[in-house]
Amino acid sequence: MQPSSSLKMPPFEHPLNPEWLPQSAEKAWLCAISHKEDKGVCNQEGETPIGTGAPVPNILAPAPAVHTPEGSIFAWYTPKYTGEPGFYGSLTSTGDTCSGVLLRTGNQWICGLADDTYKSTGWKYTDPAGREYTIAADKTLTSLKDLNGNTLTIAADGITSSAGNLKVAFVRDAQGRITKITDPLGKQYLYGYNTTGELTSVTYPSLVTPSGYTYDPGHLLKTETDPRGNVAGTTIYDAAGRLQSVTDAVGNTTQYAYDVANRKTTTTNPDTGVEEVISDANGNVLSRKDGLNRVTTYTYDTKNNLLTETNALNQTTTNAYDANGFKTSVKNALNETSSAVFNAYGGPTSVTNPLNFTQSVTYDATYNINTISDSIGQVAQFSWNSHGQPLTMKDARGNTSQYQYDSYGNRTSYTDPEGHTTLSTYNSFGQKLSETDPRGNTTTYTYDDLGHVLTMTNADGKTTTYEYDANGNKTAEVDALSRRTTFEYDAKNRLTKATYPDLTYTETTYDFRDKPLTVRDQGGRITKNLYDKAGQLTSVTYAFGTADAGTVSYTYDDAGRKLTETDERNHTTTSAYDAAGRVQSVTNALGKVTSFTYDAAGRKRTQTDANNHVTTYDYDGRGRLVTTTYPDTKTVTHTYDGLGVRLTTTDQENRTTTWSYDKASRLKQVTDALSQVTTYGYDAAGNKISQTDANSHTTTYEYDKLNRRTKRTLPLGQSETFTYDAVGNMATRKDFNGKTTTFGYDSLNRLLSKTPDASFAASPITFTYTATGKRLSMVDPSGTTGYTYDSRDRLLTKATPQGTLTYTWHPNSLVASVFSSNANGVSVGYEYDAANRLQTVTDNRLTNSTSYAYDDAGNLQSFTYPNGVVHTFSYDATDRPTSLAVTKGGVTQASYAQTFSDAGRKLTVNENGTRLVNYAYDNIYRLLSETIGADSLVYTLDPVGNRLNRASTIPSLPTVGSTYDSNDRLTSDTYDANGNTLASGANSYGYDFEDRLTRFNGGVVTMLYDGDGNRVARTEGGVTTRYLVDELTPTGYVQAAEEVVAGAVARRYTLGVQRVSQTQLINSTWTTHYYGYDGGFSVRQLSDAMGLVTGTYTYDAFGSTIASTGSTPNLFLYRAEQYDAPLGLYYLRARWYEQHTGMFLTADKWEPEVPRSCCKMPADLHSDPVHHLFAYASADPVKYADPSGEKFIDKVILVMNSPLVRTGAALSWEITKSFCFAFTLVRVASIPIFVQSITLPPPWGDICAVVSVIK
Repeated sequence: MQPSSSLKMPPFEHPLNPEWLPQSAEKAWLCAISHKEDKGVCNQEGETPIGTGAPVPNILAPAPAVHTPEGSIFAWYTPKYTGEPGFYGSLTSTGDTCSGVLLRTGNQWICGLADDTYKSTGWKYTDPAGREYTIAADKTLTSLKDLNGNTLTIAADGITSSAGNLKVAFVRDAQGRITKITDPLGKQYLYGYNTTGELTSVTYPSLVTPSGYTYDPGHLLKTETDPRGNVAGTTIYDAAGRLQSVTDAVGNTTQYAYDVANRKTTTTNPDTGVEEVISDANGNVLSRKDGLNRVTTYTYDTKNNLLTETNALNQTTTNAYDANGFKTSVKNALNETSSAVFNAYGGPTSVTNPLNFTQSVTYDATYNINTISDSIGQVAQFSWNSHGQPLTMKDARGNTSQYQYDSYGNRTSYTDPEGHTTLSTYNSFGQKLSETDPRGNTTTYTYDDLGHVLTMTNADGKTTTYEYDANGNKTAEVDALSRRTTFEYDAKNRLTKATYPDLTYTETTYDFRDKPLTVRDQGGRITKNLYDKAGQLTSVTYAFGTADAGTVSYTYDDAGRKLTETDERNHTTTSAYDAAGRVQSVTNALGKVTSFTYDAAGRKRTQTDANNHVTTYDYDGRGRLVTTTYPDTKTVTHTYDGLGVRLTTTDQENRTTTWSYDKASRLKQVTDALSQVTTYGYDAAGNKISQTDANSHTTTYEYDKLNRRTKRTLPLGQSETFTYDAVGNMATRKDFNGKTTTFGYDSLNRLLSKTPDASFAASPITFTYTATGKRLSMVDPSGTTGYTYDSRDRLLTKATPQGTLTYTWHPNSLVASVFSSNANGVSVGYEYDAANRLQTVTDNRLTNSTSYAYDDAGNLQSFTYPNGVVHTFSYDATDRPTSLAVTKGGVTQASYAQTFSDAGRKLTVNENGTRLVNYAYDNIYRLLSETIGADSLVYTLDPVGNRLNRASTIPSLPTVGSTYDSNDRLTSDTYDANGNTLASGANSYGYDFEDRLTRFNGGVVTMLYDGDGNRVARTEGGVTTRYLVDELTPTGYVQAAEEVVAGAVARRYTLGVQRVSQTQLINSTWTTHYYGYDGGFSVRQLSDAMGLVTGTYTYDAFGSTIASTGSTPNLFLYRAEQYDAPLGLYYLRARWYEQHTGMFLTADKWEPEVPRSCCKMPADLHSDPVHHLFAYASADPVKYADPSGEKFIDKVILVMNSPLVRTGAALSWEITKSFCFAFTLVRVASIPIFVQSITLPPPWGDICAVVSVIK
């Protein structure tokens, strides 16, 4: 139900008794007092646009016997109005010349107390929400009042608000027409009329050109001209005054035709698509046919409420309503029903979802929400001021937020439950002038005469300015560095061009529906979109008109849902839906199906992968994920507080992590399954100012006025500081050693230079960019690297001092080949299956291929080398690899049978049936022991994961005890303030300005890095090895494709999902060896071109080599990463790793995100709440690997890039996150509930549990 958009009132000025009426008085009364010349006001039933009237007995007046020819009437009567079907609310007279008392004489009504004609002096209409509208005798609206008494008073000279006595003043001409309006800020709006009284112009404040209007001879609006001078549209009418055609501002014409007898309107769109609408006698739409001839039908009850909507697939949604017209239930095509009960003013008192979970709302005396609750408990409680604005909100934990307002009703103060206050000021027009955060930092705003923001000055005093055209379109934005971005618009005010400070620009064209047709990027390349006659996107062509063009196409079902998506290689993914429109299955281009089911509330209940493995999700009444049951029947459970904040997670092995929060719902404490605690502190603005680990070591943080971090201080007191330029780019970083790096940027805020501290005597690293922001060049200590791209911005060449790599691409932007300019360098081709998984890797130098196969769910099933060696994997129901067999010609070369704990930790590995490895963990899954046959390694850890002792029975791995300082550094080693190891045992190390290892033992070995931090050269004994780095390998990580010595390739690598092979000069002969792997993808063997094993390796869990055989030169070992024997370290890109201590040589620069609100809980924090700056893989090297040297990943399960979401922790988080939604309160509603929306500031803007709104 929606209140009427207008209220046509009869004049009520005629006497009741001039004639006998042919209808009964009960039906004809309202017609009797209407203008007789108002044709069509009354139909045969006496109905009018506002309803019928029937006088009712007046119990306050005496009842004399009055005789008439038809008999005796013995009572007085009072006028009463009844709305026509579908019109809700009530209409009462506020006074009349009969004092509200009528007398019936037969079918005549006369004034009961005086011989006078009936004339009403006004009316009051009360809408279903309880808002009152008063109407004068001349039918003009005189006031509006809500349930809290807030009133707008309307008079001839203007409109006045009871809030602060604000007034909008009117000036009228002699005919009573408004000629000038003055707003509360004194800005004037002028109105002009022609001689026939039609509005011809509106002049806005500060604008020279007014809006103009013209009319046809029938006084119907013909054209409208906006203040920019554009004719916004031209309208033509037929002889009956009906719309015949509309031509928009850019010349698109839409035509209309009518079949009056059948109430059918036909619309012909500019694209020749034809739409048809058939309506009933009341104007309700009965059917709607779109441009593709898909028909949606509708039915209505006798009060014109929509009862059913049936789409073109014959799927029906059914609604029901109460006597006041509020929607009380919605039933979808699967008969899943949501329902609601409303109070007298439309406030929902209960909302019940299809699972019969009910949330209740109570109200105060003026129908403001008092409490929201459900069977789980109270969600929120409110108090309100006399104007209906919330003063306090008490959340489900009993924490209270407070609000204050100015006399105009603007919120001037918000105090969070921790007592931190945000202040705002406004002008009399309600525009925010300033906002001061809880730390006292103020942002200010100015506006033009039309209310557009002109300037925004931040707390640092830096100003951004904005400019607008006469239509209010933003035409320019000038940042605090005076860099100007401009915008242009077409006659329909659609953005057509954006020009950036570097003078590059983008352009957009549109169809008549305002959907983008073409988008030109800053490099001049066009993306072209096509749409069907229903406006659905059917194809996107990238780099249109070039040799690199590629098209993705889409089809839809008759309900408008995407059915298929076909990529540039003509591979199609197909979706199917249930009758409620939820994705039921996704079928990839290979025909493999992932399916989904849902509960009646629309939440994902199960997900079944293409291997028929089912993951099940269970929720509480508020829709929060409480249990995930994996295909092996093991579960992960969660608990929440009343706000929906996650309190605990208990994994498959019944180990629980607990989170607690401050009153403002910021994460305060994480307690792991060993009861070890990490705590966080915040400033008034919610910035993290401290983090204290389980060893009670605290790192602190400081921020500037714009809440940007300016300082970090480690537990031992070392500090790094940061400064920023006027637009927020980091300008300088002074590291813990006191060395300052300076950063430079271009006009688009792209990094141009990194200048080391002068003490390093090093040149800056510089960058340039293409028009579209791709890197064009990089100058670093290794020299200059240049880049070229195709029309889709895919890398074509990367020319480095070590050589040039050239790439080709498949149409769907998968790398097709990589070729080196160096003689005997890499030349590899890549092919993919229809699901876009790597299928073959062809070494063009050796003219042979490695092939990959996958199971239906996308797990790597096998890969086969050119030498006939095959790796074959088997998986359990949760996609953990339980076995790996390495065979040649059916003969097993190696085998690995693996078992896992319920939570997925590897417990045992049976290698070749002869070597048994067992792993044991503590309650937070840090490795405590490893037994290898009869030998063992036992680790003792402190609360944060520092290894205090390694007890070993393996001769090559001695028992070692260690101690650490408060920065978690080994006390046996020497470090600089940045956390770089300077000396360890007899070895010494040196670093560049970005903390990259450059010198070992005073220069015995030196390293050189490019501007991205990739090692590109290593010198030892006067021999320099240069590395040609490939950043686009299928491994997903930067890899050295070639090693170049004295200008010639000495070794090259073929890369696929894993490192496939190395080809190197051995005794002047090019010799190829293939890598054999275990279940953790560590290199365990090498095989030659004939498939014969030429070398084997075994390691402990942290990568220390226990044994090896063979003499084949090979640098890639543990986790298939490069081992540098002279250094005794593994090169893991960003850092070097020391496998004997399980620590990196330098501190990690990457930091996990700590959530600032209840609903944001990144997976990083779940797996590594402390984030040790030096420890490898969070002390669990069996499950995790850290190939980047920055952030560990799960290396146990190798799954290719499936287009479907996989089960596991990531999916669990996504589902949980999907139930965190904005806190919208409801006061007056008809499903969906929306009339009263209160937007509350953080953290309440992120509250995760409120009244469920029926969708």
